[in-house]
Amino acid sequence: MAVHVVQSEIGSVSNRKVGVFGLGKTGVQSVKTLLAKGFIVNAWDDSEGKVLEVKKIIKDNNVMFSNVLNEDEIADLEFVIVSPGIPFKYPAPHRIFTYCQKYNIPIKTDIELLFEASPNANFIGVTGTNGKSTTVSLINHVLEVSNRRSVLGGNIGTPALSLPILQDPSENYVLELSSYQLEILNNFQFNIAALLSITPDHLDRYESVDSYTEAKLRIFQNQMPDDFAIISINTENGRNIHYKLNEVCAQKIIPISSEKILDSGVSIIEDKLYDCYFEHETLHIFLPQSLRGQHNAENITVAYVAAKILGITTQEIIQALSTFVGLPHRMELVFQRGQMTFINDSKATNIASASKALDLYQDIYWIAGGIFKEKDVFSLGSHLRNVKRCYLVGMDAEIFIPLLAKHSVPYMRAGSIENALLEIKKETPKGTVLLSPACASFDQWKNFEERGDVFRALVLKHFAS
Repeated sequence: MAVHVVQSEIGSVSNRKVGVFGLGKTGVQSVKTLLAKGFIVNAWDDSEGKVLEVKKIIKDNNVMFSNVLNEDEIADLEFVIVSPGIPFKYPAPHRIFTYCQKYNIPIKTDIELLFEASPNANFIGVTGTNGKSTTVSLINHVLEVSNRRSVLGGNIGTPALSLPILQDPSENYVLELSSYQLEILNNFQFNIAALLSITPDHLDRYESVDSYTEAKLRIFQNQMPDDFAIISINTENGRNIHYKLNEVCAQKIIPISSEKILDSGVSIIEDKLYDCYFEHETLHIFLPQSLRGQHNAENITVAYVAAKILGITTQEIIQALSTFVGLPHRMELVFQRGQMTFINDSKATNIASASKALDLYQDIYWIAGGIFKEKDVFSLGSHLRNVKRCYLVGMDAEIFIPLLAKHSVPYMRAGSIENALLEIKKETPKGTVLLSPACASFDQWKNFEERGDVFRALVLKHFAS
């Protein structure tokens, strides 16, 4: 594995001034870490309510909080940590980026500081549109079951600077990475970098699918000949990326697929593993319910390849996969009674993710809506054959109506998840009640987790009692 040769910025210091912009999970943990190391911190968030909330948690004379960003506060800072989600380029760069560029102040991320603090550890990064959380959780699970030291964090919800510092070359960070994190990440090097399929998403933050893809491809930046790039070639976009990366070929490149057998890569098709890179063998694998469905085959294949790179045997990997428990909010079975099944797929915040669930279940009573992030909804048309009725909720519910009308799918404007469930209870249908919104959650909820938790609670309240 490659060794990261970087200069640490977070050794113990005193009287050095830095900034943190954005006070979500990442920003709050960054402030705490920097204060503990002796930095003086300027911390901002555009939300006054968020600033007041964090001030109650962090009480330290060496931090100054504000919801107003003044240009003259930037000039004397050593660097600024900017949280994911702050617009970097499109539709317009946030003024924090403009000010930092004007005064030549480095922009950093918490992930970058983790690289700098742990130069000898292995770093495994995963990005893509859907499946990132499941994939990193799988990799981490396989490593832990195989008695390899591993810690999991990043976009999955655990800020990088809350992770323990690893110093041994046998120890591993497994990080989920969003396009927002990657687009401003500079001083880093992933020993193993994996790219899952890319489909249109976050087009409210990117000018085009190409610019969204460009942000994702930064995961391969700075890799050396001893490093590995794992690339899904399920889509034409993935195949083009694989071809272009092969032309540069700084690192070892391993293609993976869940759709066809590769002559020089690794594939999982249904319940068979085709390893034509490491072992040159075909194996039958038994997968738990949590890993069923073609949508999971890509995730499993990436996890298998990452584990093989780290020297874990095929038998160890297959044994570990058999004990994996699926993540909440991802086609999660909430409740089943008689001929009714309730599935929480709140993590399906885009069309590509929701389409997987719509294809998997039968006799679907579909709860959809929220904040729609894509250009149009009509690509879902080929996935509606199993939908018996749709219940529309959230801010952009009306966007779905032309699609449903075109495909003669009955629908109602439920407004809320609870209203949808109460209507379903009146009808007492036989089939699958599926929360798979194809939309972000921020119109009604803090995040998709809260939306899924509420759905689960309401199902148990109205149907399990």
